[in-house]
Order: sequence, then C-alpha cells, then structure tokens
Amino acid sequence: MTFIDNLLQDLRYAARTLPKSPTFTAIAILSLALGIGATSAVFSIADALLLRPLSVPRANEIVTLVGTAPGARIGGHSGISYPDYADLRDRNRSFRGLIAFTDLRTGVVEKPNELPQLKQAIAVSGNYFRDFEIQPSLGRGFSTEEDRVPGRNAVAVLSYRAWQQDFGADPKIVGRTLRMNDVEFTVIGVAPQFFIGTEPILHPDIYIPIMMLPRVASWGESAIRQRSLRWFTVKGRLKPGISAATAGAETAALAKRLAAAYPDTDSNRGFMVRTEFQARAAQWPQNVALSAMMLGISILVLLAACANVASLLLGRAGARSREMAVRLAIGAGRRRLVQQLLTESSILALAGGALGLLVANSGVRYLSNVVSFSTDLPQYLSFQLDHRVLMFSLAATVLSALLFGLAPAIRSVRAGLVPALKAGETGGSVGRTWGRSALVAGQVAVTLMLLCGEALFIRTFQSTAFANPGFRTDRLAMMSFDPTLVRYTPEQTGEFYRTLLERARRLPGVNHAALSQMTPTEFVPPLASILPEGVESLPGRESRSAYTYTVSDQYFETMGTPLVRGRGFRATDAAASAQVAVINEVFASTYWPNSDPIGKRFRLGDRGGPWVEVIGVAKTTWYAFVGEDRAPFFYRPLAQNPQAGMTLMVETGAANAGNLLGALRTLVASVDARQPVFNVRTMHEYYRRQSLQTLRLVVQLVGTMGLLGLSLAVIGLYALIAYSVSRRTREIGIRMAIGAGRLDILRMVLNQGLRLALLGTAAGLAGSLGLVHGIRALFTRLAERGIFDPWTFLFVPLALVAVTMLASYIPARRAAAIDPNRALHYE
Repeated sequence: MTFIDNLLQDLRYAARTLPKSPTFTAIAILSLALGIGATSAVFSIADALLLRPLSVPRANEIVTLVGTAPGARIGGHSGISYPDYADLRDRNRSFRGLIAFTDLRTGVVEKPNELPQLKQAIAVSGNYFRDFEIQPSLGRGFSTEEDRVPGRNAVAVLSYRAWQQDFGADPKIVGRTLRMNDVEFTVIGVAPQFFIGTEPILHPDIYIPIMMLPRVASWGESAIRQRSLRWFTVKGRLKPGISAATAGAETAALAKRLAAAYPDTDSNRGFMVRTEFQARAAQWPQNVALSAMMLGISILVLLAACANVASLLLGRAGARSREMAVRLAIGAGRRRLVQQLLTESSILALAGGALGLLVANSGVRYLSNVVSFSTDLPQYLSFQLDHRVLMFSLAATVLSALLFGLAPAIRSVRAGLVPALKAGETGGSVGRTWGRSALVAGQVAVTLMLLCGEALFIRTFQSTAFANPGFRTDRLAMMSFDPTLVRYTPEQTGEFYRTLLERARRLPGVNHAALSQMTPTEFVPPLASILPEGVESLPGRESRSAYTYTVSDQYFETMGTPLVRGRGFRATDAAASAQVAVINEVFASTYWPNSDPIGKRFRLGDRGGPWVEVIGVAKTTWYAFVGEDRAPFFYRPLAQNPQAGMTLMVETGAANAGNLLGALRTLVASVDARQPVFNVRTMHEYYRRQSLQTLRLVVQLVGTMGLLGLSLAVIGLYALIAYSVSRRTREIGIRMAIGAGRLDILRMVLNQGLRLALLGTAAGLAGSLGLVHGIRALFTRLAERGIFDPWTFLFVPLALVAVTMLASYIPARRAAAIDPNRALHYE
C-alpha cells in the first residue's frame, strides 16, 4: 500500500475509535484548544507591536536609517535632519531610493469659514509612494518635481480611511480642494486600503510633500534647512543583492564625510541601518520585553496543555497494550503502528487547533475592545488573525502533535507481546506511571510559575497605580492647542498663550495653570545635544544628549513635580533674559555628581550654541512610558523656546477635574472662537488609559494564563490518579483483604498525589524566582522600590498544593470505596 492509502486507512480508523472514548477525546481537544488559542492570541499582540511587516510590497527590502546620538536611551536613536537626508539620498549606492517623512498635526477644512478639524498629516519626500511601490487607489502619488521647491506644490494624498469617513468615499475626490492650516491643497490621490502608513500605531489621514512644510508649520522652514534639527524618519529600499550590513557600512562612511564637512552639527553623529524589527525594538524597548514575557508565558501554557494530552495518551496506551500486541502478533510493523497512532494525535491536534482559533479570535476581539489611546489623533493598534497568525497557529498545532504524540506512540508499540497478551496484566504501580507522573509534576511546576507571575504582576500593578509617578494624576484638567492650525504668526501664538494662561488662572476653583509641550508618558520627548560645562569630552564625542521639553512658569506647582533644589521658572525668565533650565536628578548625577548643579551651565547644541544656566533640579519622573530607563532630562521655559503646539494644564481644588472642562472651553472661545481644541481630558482619565492600561492588560492576560494552567494541572493530576486507581484495583482489593482499612487506602492514594504536587511545587518555585528578574527587566523603575514578595512564594504554593490535593481526593475516595470481593476478580 502507498503512504496515501495508509494515511486514509488510519484516518478512517481514528474516526471510528476516537468517538468511542468521548471523555478522553473531549479533554484532549479542549486542552489543546486552550493552549493553542492562548498562544495565538498573545502572538497577535507581539505581531501588532513588533513583528508585522510594513504594508508595502516586498517589505523585506525596506530598512530604516537612524541617527546615532550619545546618551539616547529612551528611544534608542535619533532622527535624521533633512539636509543630511538629502546628502545620503544623493550619494549612496546601496538603495534604490531613500524616503524621508515626518508627522505633524493639521487643521483641515473644505471652506475657509469652517472650524478646522484636527487631522494627523505626514510630510513625505516626493519618492514616498514610488519607492514604497504603493499605487494609489485613485489618482496618483507625488512626483519628484513636487519635492524640489519649498511651498510651490500644494498637493495632497488622502488615506483610504479619511477618504471614506471624511469625504464619503467620493469617487470624484481627485481635483477637489481642502484647506490645511489655512493653505489650499488639491487632492491628487487616495492611498490604497491596505496601506496604513509606516508606523504600527500612528495612521496618518493626509500625505503632503515635505516642501510644503514651510507653509503649513511654523517650524517647517527650519526643519528643511537646519542640520541640527533631526526630525525626520528615513527608510530605504535596498538594491537587489545589497545586504543591510553592506548598506550600513556605506552609510557609516558617508557619516564620516558629513562630520568632516559639517563639524559644528555632525562631528559626533553617525548612521545605522536597521531592519524594521530592529528599529521598532530600539524605539519601543518596553514592547520587546512585554512581548517576550507574554509569549514565554503563553508557551508555558501550551506546554502544559501538551503535557496534559501526552499524559492522557500514555494512560490510553496502557489500556490499548493488548490491542497493539494483537496487531503486532498478526504481522503489523511497529513503524506502521506508530504512524497510525501519530495520525490519531494529529487529528486531535488539528481539532484542538481549529477550536483554538475560535479561542484566539475571542481573545483578539477582547484586546481590540480594551486597548485604546487617550488622544484625538488616529492612533490604533490592530490585533488581527491574519495569515501570519494562522501560520503560527498551524506551526503550534503541528509541534503540539509531535510533542504529545510521539512518546506515547513509541511506548505503545514497545510493550512485550507475551505480558501484553495475558488477560491478567491489569495491575500497575506508581513506578509504571513514571512518565505520566513526570508530566503531571511538570504541569504543577508550570502552573506555580504562572500563578506566582500573576501575583507579582498584580503587585506591580498596584505599586504603579498607587505610587507617585512624580507628577499629579488627579485634580488636573488638560486640553491641547496648536494656533498654527488657524495660521497664527509666532507673535500671535505667544499672545494667545499669555492671554489663555492669565484668564485660566483667574477661573474659580483654579489653583495653578501652566502650559507644557508634552504630557508625561505621551510620546518619547525630543532629544537635544548638549555640552555640559566642566565635563570632560570623549574623543569624537564632544557633545552629549538629553531629553527635553518646554514648559511655562508654574509648571512644577501645577503638575506636583517636586523641586529637590533651586527654583522653577518665573515670568521674569523672558526671551531677553539669560537662558535657564531645570534639570532632573539623573542629569545632575550624571554630569555633576560631586557638586551643586545650581549655577552650572551647559551649551545647547553641538558647538556655538547658547549657554544655559541650571536654576533648579526636579525629581526624576516618567517621561516617555512607565518603567523606562532613567535618562538625563531638562525643561526649558516657554518664553525662551516658543512652541506652537502646547497643552494647557489646570490644577483645581475640586475632586473631579472634569467639571472644569466646560469652563475652559468657554474661556478658549472667549479668547478666539476659531481656535481648535483637542485632547480635552482629565489627567486621571489620561493616565489610566495611557499609562496603566498596559499593566492592567498584562495582569489580566497573566491571570487568564494562570487559571488555564491551573485547570490543566488539575485535570492532569485527576486523570493520572484516576488511571492509577483503575490499574491498581486488584492490588487495592488484596490490601483490603489482608486488613487494610478504607482510611489506609485513602491515605495511600492521596500520598501519591501529594508527592507529585510537592515535586512540581519545588521545581516551580525555582522557576518562579526567575520571574522576578523578568519583571524587573520589564519595569526598571519599579524594581528600584522592590517587587519581591515573600508572601507570594509562601501562599501561592500552599494554595496550589491544596487545589491539587482536592483533585486527588475524588479518585482517592473512589479507591477507598472499592469492594474487595469484586476487586479480587477484576481483570
């Protein structure tokens, strides 16, 4: 017979035999469904955050160029200036095209007298659609000519989502005009539906040429002229036969040439070529740690499920030993029997995988509903069961079939013919179930690790939720502005903010009010080059780097961020005054560890920049995300570093800051009714959704995994003890016949379960201690306060042993109720 004929025969046989053992089949399929479903759902998280390729043709050819900057810790790298990009674009030989882009907020209307709607735009180089090989669904992309002269070509491409939601999917959209930051643009195309941009979270609404930045953004002219403003992301498509390493070597050589040509801005700068995964991992290191930990936990659950099914199959192998012996006796080959048994295992795995997809789909739908971002901008995290997740599920299914099916299959056909054919070979002992015992003990160990991890995550979440992050999380109302959306000049913008602050501080119930360029934990702050006074420079690294953003006076009082030394900003820190800054504790300890930092200075920029005097030291807080690495940071006063986009933060004495939002809207309308207001929220709502949501989600996922592992361990232990009792029925009858009491039998069976529970608990405790290091790696700042909880490692093992003993009690009670007379005749 051919392999196909054998396979069809095995499939028919399995289809007849598996339904005859409905309990075994149901438990095996359900166990696998839970393990495969949980693993696939968690994989969808890692896929959305890190692994999913760009939605462009041949995405494997796309790499990211990043600027290297000394001291860049939070984001891992810096952007690239437009002049540097232009030089790299024109001089390289490794790329078919280098693409530059940067995002900006815009106010969009169709008619001049309408109130602008906030939209996320992205300014792109003229080769953006061409070199990404994106063909618009309607119209065309940008041409090279539209990327040469600043301010000349006011053309735009809409995203597919914006075209549908904002323009009613008008098929005649090409040629229509819209006003963006009071500049009239002509729509020339609509991006295809599958293309959502090049960031996993931020999905732009509108694409415009980079050369239109000077007309739509107050900083646009500087952005395309100055080498010191590294605000652009650069990606490139490699030429055929060129590797990322080769391209990296070339860009490193080009960086040296630029450093020699422009020493004031590029002397200590370099470029690196990174794959999409490497770039995302460097930009969001917390996502790497989170994904790795969650995948590791889900794989533990999958292994527990496989161990559970393998244990069941080992028990079934003992029950089928006579059947296998008969088939061997009449001429069946051992390899042929192994093939048949693996076919049965594969059917179980495929059924479990199919049901697991339903479990995964439920998990993905749940994640899609609970994950949201506290912003009015189009930010999404798309969890989906696409072909990549399906392939992962299929791989998990095949691997599961091998893991739980191979050993029982081999054991089934290795039994001796004569003992297996004896009708009386029904006895058994713990020694004969050592394989299943090891699997069950392993399940208990895995379950203990999951439960301890859940307890530690809950403790971590509580520590974060109730600890002071370094800024106020209640009694704070916020709303954001960008006066350039209605074509304010820098002078008008400054006057608007001054008036806004004065009137906000006079509102009833307001204690303090301030303006801030960014909200803590919203984005990675800008990275600035600095030259600290009195700090010895390293060869080739004259400048250092620190993160920064701009705030107004009363910021520290409004935010509740303590000043450990010196003072905060005052109204007297004006544009004409000496440049000042407030640094954080890490900045002070890094550059002036053995002296008072107050009065120290640092130069802003690489060379030739202004000197900035330190007037205060603020407590180190979280800036980009919860649990980030400590990094030097400094604040600049708004009057000395004017910004267009700012957030008004108002501290109130009332418990519910939301009651103040209506009054603030009215206040803004009294200053300028045309001014767009966005991200209107309280700090409590923002911090809960933006910062604590990830921790809460991790707690829920780990808790679910722990319950799944506990359920699988209980099922496995129950099945093993029940099987052992059934195999030892005659032995138990003999023990009772010679004087053993029912309590003795109960104690004997419970001791078997207790030994397995204690063995698994000991192994699990060793693994659980490793979880402490994993959580510390994920939440660096929390580790400083300590998350090791000895009570977790006392109560969780005791609770687990108690639960496993309950699982052993039912078969133990059944064993104690055996009739000795019937047991002695049992075969």
